[in-house]
Amino acid sequence: MASQVHKNIIWSYVNRLVNLAGVLILVPIYIRFLGGRLYGEWLVIMTVGNYLALANIGIDQTLTNRIAEAVAKRCRPEVRTLISTSFFAYGAIAAALAAAFAILSSRLSKLFMAGSDGQGSLALFLASALCALALPWNTYFAVLRGFERLDQEQVVSACTSLSRNVGLVVAVISGLKLVPLALIQGAATLLRGPTAYVCSLRMVGDARPHLSAFSAATLRSLIRPSFGFFVLQVAGVVGFGIDNLVIGYALGPEAVTRYAVPYSLVMMAAAFFATAIAAVMPTITLKFAQAKKQELASALIFAIKVALLYAGVGTIFLTLAGPRMLVFWAGTDAFPGILTFRLQILLLLVQAPLAAPHAVLMATTRHSGAAVIHIVESTLNLLLSLWWVHTWGLPGVIAGTLVARLLTSAWYLPVAAAMTLELPVVSMARLLTLVFVLCGVPVLLIVFAPDRGLIHHEVAQAVTAAVVFGVVFFLLGLTTNERGLLTHKLKLLSGA
Repeated sequence: MASQVHKNIIWSYVNRLVNLAGVLILVPIYIRFLGGRLYGEWLVIMTVGNYLALANIGIDQTLTNRIAEAVAKRCRPEVRTLISTSFFAYGAIAAALAAAFAILSSRLSKLFMAGSDGQGSLALFLASALCALALPWNTYFAVLRGFERLDQEQVVSACTSLSRNVGLVVAVISGLKLVPLALIQGAATLLRGPTAYVCSLRMVGDARPHLSAFSAATLRSLIRPSFGFFVLQVAGVVGFGIDNLVIGYALGPEAVTRYAVPYSLVMMAAAFFATAIAAVMPTITLKFAQAKKQELASALIFAIKVALLYAGVGTIFLTLAGPRMLVFWAGTDAFPGILTFRLQILLLLVQAPLAAPHAVLMATTRHSGAAVIHIVESTLNLLLSLWWVHTWGLPGVIAGTLVARLLTSAWYLPVAAAMTLELPVVSMARLLTLVFVLCGVPVLLIVFAPDRGLIHHEVAQAVTAAVVFGVVFFLLGLTTNERGLLTHKLKLLSGA
């Protein structure tokens, strides 16, 4: 099992690195060849396309858990029933979505891309319709996860992402605009599913969807526990994905570019840590089913400490060297201003430590409370962003995201995860107080220090500050056993 977990983590990082390389290469090309406005429109199109993830109505996680249970019981007929039921249910949703975007694309284009020509509307329809048609095939990603073959899922995603990125680079440099880009983006998304289907054949045998195997009772059994997952998805989209739409509506597409480029850089840093946590979710589910709560509680504390170490190093480095790196990478038009950028960076410090508690709640299906709190957070975020964008512009949007998260999920997720694992909250606070102080005090002092234009543009000094922080945190914030465990895990991953 340990070997498979390491494979899952390694390939998850390979996929993450492919996506990171794509962003690093594509963003300056987009800005140079499309311009700020057209690239802003493309970002809006991608944001709307990302909303299509909600179309799975939360079934993906439940489907994965049900397949994993069926595999553990060696009940292959149930796996086939789950596959057929999910595939055809998603097929009906996909058809409805494609029809809806055929009607609504022009209206959405006018609302969020004011002044766009008809190409924006057509590109929005093509990208969205192709993504919708890919929905039924996403069933086979749940199959791979259910069989604990996350590594194969990540291989498929990495290969299709690489092909997509190459196609987008060639298209943009060749002078093509939004419609060809939408076709490439949508085709790559559609291709992932059939590739995952081929991989699933090796495990299931007959993985083809059969209409005769569709079960209304099975669909109902999937929908009921999926509601909480769906609410979490809605909250996630509203909480983070809505920013581009709010800015496009209030400030125009050019402002979307200035905000989204540095924001994507920060969120990639947060996702880089969360990738490892997501890769071990099937293992969390298994250990929780085996009642190994004390082991999981210790792992939770360790993961939060490592997250703070990672987030502290990243926040310090990006605060000091980020502006210069961002301008060098994407140009001055992509820099949102020092206040907006620092608030975006601060989100990394808040976000990274929540990855492990969130994974515990998701993997143990104890996510109902998190779903409610995320809805509250997302609503507050939307209201604050709409209010503050007119008062403070771009800083108001990211401030709304930060305040909403600090008041809700930032405290709830760790507490709920601790209670799920029967870890007393007081004990958790005692174990983590020192590391929060070690991380929070120096990081906040640097983030909110006046920008005098001295060390804030020197990469070497940023590296020095980050390394000093990392060494001090490693020695004082982690126990001897935790330092040994972290070193061991890093050696395993680097040597695999």
